[in-house]
Amino acid sequence: MASLFGKCWNNFVLLAAAVLWAGCSDGDKNADKLPEQEKVNTEQSLDVKKENDEKARRDSVFKASIDSVLKSVGNLSTHGTTTLYGVVRSSSKGLERDKDGKFIIEKAKGFAKTPTFEELSLERGVYDDRVSFLRPIRQRTPGLRHIYNKHLKKSPSFSGTIVFRLNINADGTVQKVQIDSTTTGNRAFDEEIRKAVSRWNFPKKNSEDVATFPIRFYEDEPAKIGD
Repeated sequence: MASLFGKCWNNFVLLAAAVLWAGCSDGDKNADKLPEQEKVNTEQSLDVKKENDEKARRDSVFKASIDSVLKSVGNLSTHGTTTLYGVVRSSSKGLERDKDGKFIIEKAKGFAKTPTFEELSLERGVYDDRVSFLRPIRQRTPGLRHIYNKHLKKSPSFSGTIVFRLNINADGTVQKVQIDSTTTGNRAFDEEIRKAVSRWNFPKKNSEDVATFPIRFYEDEPAKIGD
């Protein structure tokens, strides 16, 4: 009898609970889910904030690196505004303009011409090797302009062509740089350029190689920017 009563009582309790749950509103049913959702939202907000802080840090580091490069590389102005064609002239009053209100641009005069495909010679290289070796030469040659411009200030209007012979290790590093010939007439300039070229890197190969190529340095004729 007691056992039968207990079973009936349990069924009554379960039925009452079901009736009460059916009468609850959706808001009451979801009330216990709110703390968990709020936790998820908070974690997402923290992730977004962390990502924004990291981006701001990277931007700051990048700007500091660029400023450092501009101050360390010769012939780059740290006061004016660098443009594609030169540097906007500046003074204690700020960036200078002409009578028409246009910025006065001081054009970089010194240029370094990269060798052509036919001018690059490899003792052990095939066609594809010459293509891959020419790529870093063309990328690095414009970086020699600041050395040329520095010497132009000391010896205006000098120009010429330097023919280099590079012994290149299998790992792409330069083992030795020789100057086969030069027409610049400036030994100090030639030596500074030779040292700069010795720091270049080339594609890796299965063996050492010897590359020969010319680089021509010349002063561009004066020209008006924007004409």
